[in-house]
Amino acid sequence: EQCQQLVYWQILIKGEIKIMCKDKVKNFPLAYGIRTKNEEILKTSSSGGIFSELANYALKNNIKIYSCILNEKLEAVHIRGINENDIKKMRTSKYVESSLGNILKLMKNDIKNNEKIMLVSSPCYVATIKKTFSESERNQIIWVDFLCHGMPSKKVFQDHIKYLENLYSSKVIFYSFRDK
Repeated sequence: EQCQQLVYWQILIKGEIKIMCKDKVKNFPLAYGIRTKNEEILKTSSSGGIFSELANYALKNNIKIYSCILNEKLEAVHIRGINENDIKKMRTSKYVESSLGNILKLMKNDIKNNEKIMLVSSPCYVATIKKTFSESERNQIIWVDFLCHGMPSKKVFQDHIKYLENLYSSKVIFYSFRDK
C-alpha cells in the first residue's frame, strides 16, 4: 500500500528501525520504553543504551546527529556529531541546562544542503528548537527526546563542581550524572 504523504518517519519497533508513512504513525504510542539487547552498550550507557543504537544507525546512514556533551570545562553544550568520536562524547545523560551554541545555524545549513539530521535532546530543548524551523524543515529532522523531570541551571551545576573541587582539593575532570 502506497502512502498518501511524502513524509516518512523512522520508528524503532521491536529492535528494528522501520520506515513508516507519517499518517500510519498515529496508531503508535507517543512514548517508547526501549533498551538495547547489546550487553556491551548497556554496560557503558547511563540508561537503556538507545542513544547508542540510534547513533550507530545514524552514522551508518550518513545522518548528522545533534546532541549535548560536557566539554573539557564541564559545560553542557550541543554539538553536531559526524563520527564515532563525537558520538562517544554525546553518550551518557547530562541533567543540566545547556548552550545551543551554533547548532541552529548548522542544522539550517544541513537542511539547505539536503543532509539527513537527527536531534537528540531533552523535551524542552527539542520543543524550543522545533519552533525555529518551518513545517517543511521540521519534517526533514528526526526528533528524539526522553522523559525529563527538570534540570538545574548552569550556575547550580558549576557551583556543585566548585564544591566538589574544594571538598576533595582536586580538579574535577569528569562528571557522571548517572553512574552505575
